Amino acid sequence: MYREGFLGLPSFSSSIVAIATAVAAIFFFWFLFKKREVHPPKIPTAIPNNNTSTTAAPSTSESSSASTADLARNYEVFLNFRGTDTRESFTDFLYTYLVGAGIHTFRDDNELRIGEEISPELLKAIKESKISIPIFSKNYASSKWCLLELAQMVECHANEGQKIFPIFYDVDASDVRNQKGSYEEAFRLHEKKFDEKTVQRWRDALRTVGQLKGYELDKETNGYEGELVKKVVRSVLLQLKKNYTHVPDELVGMDHHVEEMTRLLHDDSDGVRIIGIHGMGGLGKTTIAKVIYNQLCESYEYCCFLEDVREKAKHQQDGLVNLQKQLVSRILKVDLPAIVDVDDGINKIKDAFHGKKVLIVLDDVDEKSQFDKLAGECSWFEKESKIIVTTRNKEVLNALEMTCIKKDLLQAYRSYEPDLMSDYHSLQLFSKYAFMRDSPPEDFSILSEKVVSAAAGLPLVLVVLGSLFFGNEDKDLWEEKLRELEKIPNEEVLKKLRISFEPLNDRQKCIFLDIACLFTGQDKANPCYMWDDCELYPRNGINTLVLRSLVKVGDDNTLRMHDQLRDLGREIVREENFNEPAERSRVWRPEEALDVLTGEFNITMHVCYKSWLILGTKYVEALNLDFGAVEQKEFEQLESYGKSWDSAACKEVADYERAIEFNMLDRYGELVNKVVKNVLLQLKKNYTHVPDELVGMDHHVEEMTRLLHDDSDGVRIIGIHGMGGLGKTTIAKAKHQQDGLVNLQKQLVSRILKVDLPPIVDVDDGINKIKDAFHGKKVLIVLDDVDEKSQFDKLAGECSWFEKESKIIVTTRNKEVLNALEVTCIKKGLLQAYKSYEPELMNDYHSLQLFSKYAFMRDSPPEDYYILSKKVVSTAAGLPLILVVLGSLFFGNEDKDLWEEKLRELEKIPNEEVLKKLRISFEPLKS
Repeated sequence: MYREGFLGLPSFSSSIVAIATAVAAIFFFWFLFKKREVHPPKIPTAIPNNNTSTTAAPSTSESSSASTADLARNYEVFLNFRGTDTRESFTDFLYTYLVGAGIHTFRDDNELRIGEEISPELLKAIKESKISIPIFSKNYASSKWCLLELAQMVECHANEGQKIFPIFYDVDASDVRNQKGSYEEAFRLHEKKFDEKTVQRWRDALRTVGQLKGYELDKETNGYEGELVKKVVRSVLLQLKKNYTHVPDELVGMDHHVEEMTRLLHDDSDGVRIIGIHGMGGLGKTTIAKVIYNQLCESYEYCCFLEDVREKAKHQQDGLVNLQKQLVSRILKVDLPAIVDVDDGINKIKDAFHGKKVLIVLDDVDEKSQFDKLAGECSWFEKESKIIVTTRNKEVLNALEMTCIKKDLLQAYRSYEPDLMSDYHSLQLFSKYAFMRDSPPEDFSILSEKVVSAAAGLPLVLVVLGSLFFGNEDKDLWEEKLRELEKIPNEEVLKKLRISFEPLNDRQKCIFLDIACLFTGQDKANPCYMWDDCELYPRNGINTLVLRSLVKVGDDNTLRMHDQLRDLGREIVREENFNEPAERSRVWRPEEALDVLTGEFNITMHVCYKSWLILGTKYVEALNLDFGAVEQKEFEQLESYGKSWDSAACKEVADYERAIEFNMLDRYGELVNKVVKNVLLQLKKNYTHVPDELVGMDHHVEEMTRLLHDDSDGVRIIGIHGMGGLGKTTIAKAKHQQDGLVNLQKQLVSRILKVDLPPIVDVDDGINKIKDAFHGKKVLIVLDDVDEKSQFDKLAGECSWFEKESKIIVTTRNKEVLNALEVTCIKKGLLQAYKSYEPELMNDYHSLQLFSKYAFMRDSPPEDYYILSKKVVSTAAGLPLILVVLGSLFFGNEDKDLWEEKLRELEKIPNEEVLKKLRISFEPLKS
């Protein structure tokens, strides 16, 4: 017999039952489907716990109910709410802001739960959350699930200290606490369905939470939901310490720094305050800034700590633009449209800061320009804002101070240089890392003091050495390591300290190495004679080393250098040849110096002064002659080699061997677009950044205006050409960046249409998209620093792409580009479309004025610096770039001897920054 309903035919009665069952199932699933259609479930999304980045919140349309995988994550905030009351309004608003602020937030929207108990996954989400936020609405108490969750939250609050931040959305706290109003009616129904113990547990939970300090919409923000959400998110951030930066637990000697910084930050003034923390590498500047930031951030809704500004700005592609993005996204806690270049970033930062009291730390800034592009001016900020800058280069802070003086905001700026650690605190810090206690064990006390003395109060070194000796109980190994450290400094320490050495020019590096190897503790005047003769320009060099915290000059005019910096210099020299001192540029150990002098080297010349000697051997340039207790017979060996001593002062050593910005205004046809255009113009949104110190620009503007606006109403192409530094201003970067031209095409199209487009896959695709973007639009475009005609062709193509009266301005160092453009226009019968302009060099009057603006913050030099200024200006020969660079170089310097020395240096060795700019024109030439 066949089994019914499978292979054989079922009986009639069985068929009726099967059909009825199937219809019932269809109606059941249809009901479920419609219910989910009305309220589409949502996935609770967790954002990675990373307070260094901001992730955009997902839209509610992308959410669905919590999965087991989602619930397996550790959440920080648990939202408890009545879905039909607030799911798609207040709760969604709050959830979006919490997630946008980088807070792991659980939100369960499943309204179709089965059973009587909370699922294990949901229970885990409640227990592991640090904060629970129940949102009490009118129908909240009618949901058994809301009450079950609330009872569990109260249990976690009592047993594990979990925080509860209740929100009383459209009910009074007293109604929740006492179960009045709609809550009273809901509990009448619950008493009929559930046992007395369960109902009483729910009542107790409501009473407990109703007594907690919470947020009442009407009382807190007069019914404004957005303001309430901001308050709640801020409280959550503070409770979770989300804005906090990481600082080590082993802090020592921090109280003094905190007191001093607090005094500088909080005075009688309510204006913006800028504090610069400066000093040598490893001094603890960043740690001090972090501690202060963590203390202050509770009082600021808008906070940002930008670490490693120097490293990111200089060594990452689009480094400054990425830093600007970080700053804006952290201030606004949302992702903004892309920042296309530094000038665009400046505008977006100014908008982000407007009307906001902010706390910002810029860590490890080494150029004033970095500060300018990230924090600009005091006028960008609301009163009581604080900006903290850490740097190894005091020139940055000097420039900041002068800017504040110029803006009549002297009270806005203060600086602080932390002291080195005392012996007591040094031993304590070392012990925390080496022994995990505040002091060394008694039998390691003497050894620990020896290690600490080698660090000379530098926190970085104490931490590194403490970690190095941690867990090591072999005293012989300690002794050996100490002997090694005396000769070979720790590599991790050297790597950190070398950061300050690398930016020096060759002459400054020479002076630094000389001091490290030979002149620490000596009168500055002695080696200056030698450095002068060697054309190292010591006054300027020493001044730079002092500003970069590499050298100090004592009250007695002696040169002083931290032991670790001294060891850095000596290690750099030792790396020239690890095994042969005679093949190093400097020899500082007396015994090695004696070997060099008695060795078989062809010493062609020597100059001796007190305890150091300049040699003209193939390798050695200088060595230490302070032999101390070396026996007389060893000195006598020098006579046998025919080498004599000159006890006179240093003689002149003649043979010394050291020796894009696109800007466009669209023509809009619609009223809305016209309004947008007028708003942009009014707010100067399309403006590019130009310095305040413009000089002699009227003539150029008049000439360019004449060329741009003639009787013709056609497209006009203007080429501005001339040598580098003439003031034409980087399309040329297209050659040095991967997909450079494609990226420039993307920027151009996005700025024309003011929307993000689908990706441009290659240059030809970009040309087509640009033509579409230009179609029917009157545009203004500047292509800056074009050095090949092909770059123009792929960005601005032909006149036929543009609407009449469009203007295209091209700057270039290569007139061949403009000649090719002119030929193209002639070929197309559009000769009137093209004109070119070559700016003249600056005259003497404007040159002195431009230099004075950068050197003295005024239109003319002070009377006692007039002749010196004229000399400096004459070296620039009317080139604006050089005038700006030299003005910045002499800015804030009142030492006339230093001016004179710098002038002599400039006559022989051009400024490196100027050379770098001018070399751009040299590199493309054929050999």
